[in-house]
Amino acid sequence: MIKRKEKLVVVIVHYNSNGQLLDCVKSLLDLNCNIFIIDNASIDGTLEKCQKKYKNFTYIKNIENIGFAAAVNIGVKKAIKEHATHILLCNPDALVKKDCVTKLIKESNNEMGVYSPLIRHKKDNSIWFAQGYVNYSKQFATHKIPKKIPKNAYHCEYVSGCVMLINVEVFEKIGFLDERFFLYYEDVDFSLRAKKAGFCTKVVPNALALHDEQSEKMGDKKIYFLVLAGLKFFGKNTPLRRRALWIAYTLARFLVSFMKYKLKKAHSEAVWSAFKDYVYKGKKNTNFISNS
Repeated sequence: MIKRKEKLVVVIVHYNSNGQLLDCVKSLLDLNCNIFIIDNASIDGTLEKCQKKYKNFTYIKNIENIGFAAAVNIGVKKAIKEHATHILLCNPDALVKKDCVTKLIKESNNEMGVYSPLIRHKKDNSIWFAQGYVNYSKQFATHKIPKKIPKNAYHCEYVSGCVMLINVEVFEKIGFLDERFFLYYEDVDFSLRAKKAGFCTKVVPNALALHDEQSEKMGDKKIYFLVLAGLKFFGKNTPLRRRALWIAYTLARFLVSFMKYKLKKAHSEAVWSAFKDYVYKGKKNTNFISNS
């Protein structure tokens, strides 16, 4: 088997980042790589500033917001056509520290798979992502912080898509991100599929990135997408032995969300709208997606 010449492509999906994109790409400039920026119809002017400053990047501008997974796949497919061996997914609100990607690539050359650095909050340096955990009983995926961070790369249930390095062989074997996930849970789903195919999902603790998260500003829109994506994820991935429990739990949540909506509880419209859209298979009977 002929060994491929190493080539890194960075894929950044951008949507109205309010200038964060410029800080993100600045942290990547020391890398020997191609940078692809896939824009989901942004209107805040950040993309144009980036295009003016960095003319050698590849820019693809979608005419509408097609969601994170679909935009990632556009970049990944182009990267594969251009013979990438490693693909780094990087959110525009992330900053990659020195030697972070080099350390991820080194680990991935020892064992193919999906890798994340240790990710800290930019504002206070606290840990934002150290490992992913899926709770099938209560139907949520979350970040867990180990009591003690290992010194060497370690396995975890899933890897965050905030900063994610993937050997191209993973895409070649399992396919691309599931585009049914508009926002959230696509990284969890992809990680599980990679593991089932025999690849590893690991965190490299001596590789560091920072996350300047802005999603809290989305308010009810974030709640809507989290609930909708969670329903899709557990509907797709709940093991057969837990299927009856999943049905019962989902029905209970459905009824509770309806009652809270009728009582006009806080955030109830977002939750109820997510349940309705899940039942109607994304027919977009609410204004949450159209206003994203």
